[in-house]
Amino acid sequence: MLAICYTRVRRVLVLIAVVSLLGVPSAAAEPVDEHSPVVRASAVEWASFAADEVIAPAAGEVAPPSDPTEPTGQIEAATVPEALIAASSRRWPSGRLTRVHGSDQVAIASAVARRGWPRRARYAVLATADRRVEALAAAGLAGAVRAPLLLTPRLRMAGSVVRDLRRLRPRRVFVVGSPGRAVARAVRRLRLPLTRVGAGQRAPGVAWAAARTARRLGADTRTLVVVNGRSLHSAASAAALAAHGRHPIVFAGRGTRRAVLRNRLAELRTRKVIVLAGRGQISGWLFRRAARVRRVHRFQAERAATAIADLGRRRGLAGSPVVVRAGDQTAAVAAGVWAGARKSAPLLVVSGRMVSDHLASWLALRRARVSAVVGRADAVPRLTVCQLGAGQDRSWRCAEGELARQGYNTGRVDGRTDRQTVWAVYAFQKVAGLRVDGRFGQREWRALARNRRLPARRPDLGANHVEIDLRRQLILLIRDGHMAHAFHTSTGKPSTPTIRGAFTVYEKRGYRQPWNGIYKGIFWHGGYAIHGYPSVPLYPASHGCNRTYDGDQDFLWPKVFIGERVAVY
Repeated sequence: MLAICYTRVRRVLVLIAVVSLLGVPSAAAEPVDEHSPVVRASAVEWASFAADEVIAPAAGEVAPPSDPTEPTGQIEAATVPEALIAASSRRWPSGRLTRVHGSDQVAIASAVARRGWPRRARYAVLATADRRVEALAAAGLAGAVRAPLLLTPRLRMAGSVVRDLRRLRPRRVFVVGSPGRAVARAVRRLRLPLTRVGAGQRAPGVAWAAARTARRLGADTRTLVVVNGRSLHSAASAAALAAHGRHPIVFAGRGTRRAVLRNRLAELRTRKVIVLAGRGQISGWLFRRAARVRRVHRFQAERAATAIADLGRRRGLAGSPVVVRAGDQTAAVAAGVWAGARKSAPLLVVSGRMVSDHLASWLALRRARVSAVVGRADAVPRLTVCQLGAGQDRSWRCAEGELARQGYNTGRVDGRTDRQTVWAVYAFQKVAGLRVDGRFGQREWRALARNRRLPARRPDLGANHVEIDLRRQLILLIRDGHMAHAFHTSTGKPSTPTIRGAFTVYEKRGYRQPWNGIYKGIFWHGGYAIHGYPSVPLYPASHGCNRTYDGDQDFLWPKVFIGERVAVY
């Protein structure tokens, strides 16, 4: 028994000697709860760490303290103000949104076809995915015959389209415009009747050929939707309007000859024209001689879509709107056919990182509930989808979710304003360069859309490290060379400043020290640590360490590892 005790004492003495020789700060001077985890660097690990780079205090600065830990005694406690959501909000009916998405234009059109025509369809219309003008002409035909609009590459048949045709088993497939022979052969191999529409013609000829085909199949050509082929910012909304009324879509530019335009309108027996373009973009004869002309023109995509939606609502297009991203182009046209033909709903357009003031005002005034969002999975921002579903453009739950995605610890995303909310807003305001007051108003919403990230100041420390910004009072967690998370902190006060330089994490203690209130300390140099504390004011107030809120420390503690580099500047 004496031999065993002697061996254990000798091992402890040897370990203490090695630690003292290597200069590793010892935690033996502070009591440790035997049930709490303590993670320290071993002697071998410490020998492999980079040496600390301590920056001496500048002239006039107070020297950092030799003992930076919080003093023992009464622990400071500060009252935390409640977060104030001060942004005005527009409201409209909320509801669950249907997400229809795919990896590209072809996949999105196939997903729309599966949603709108889950079983069979009498007809199917094929168009080229990379030519929006031809896709819009095909949309007029597809809407007139209540058929899905499928998109395919010009020189080959996409596999998803083959599967859609096998599922739909249409009586006839209309191939509109420029799809190549390989596409026609693929349709014939499926033993489906095929009709080429406008093959070998330019876009205006394709549109008029599709209109004549639609008229033979029962379309209402007494009204035509006329657009300018060079200005298609309202193309998707035009597809929804035309599909609802079974009206073909044709093109007419400023240089379209008067005789040609007159003969084609007479051939289709057109009495009314809906012009979705400006007067300078369409032949003036159309406005002077056509029996009835209704013109809708806006230069911006969102405003054009809402103006067309207002026109459609007066014509019975009053269903729950479908929303697409402005840049999805041909897939948005396919979504317009689905919205108008199957849902009797207008198609709206979003752009930017959140719901615009114009679209929010339109939805609130019309009391319109959005039913579906169409586009690539990452095309429509999550914040926009959340706002549309919540029925509110300034929903705090949506802002909280976006803050969490941008790297701020909001805790559970539940739409409640708690203490953790305040600390997240503090960190966000500091990164965004706003006044730090814990209030989330209009200026914060605008900054949220910009998604500002602070650049890594010490990329030489590696792709993954921690940075402590003394001027901004921020802790930045750098991952893959970029700011992944930001936390509000309170560093050393002027009389006991935080030391500057580059250091290495050597110890982590997963417990609260009862004598000074330090919670889950992450030690990076001679007692300096990032730790939780009851009081974390908006100014430097610590004894040299970096205070954080306990909830932030719970989030940060498992993400920082022993040996990770820490830059303080």
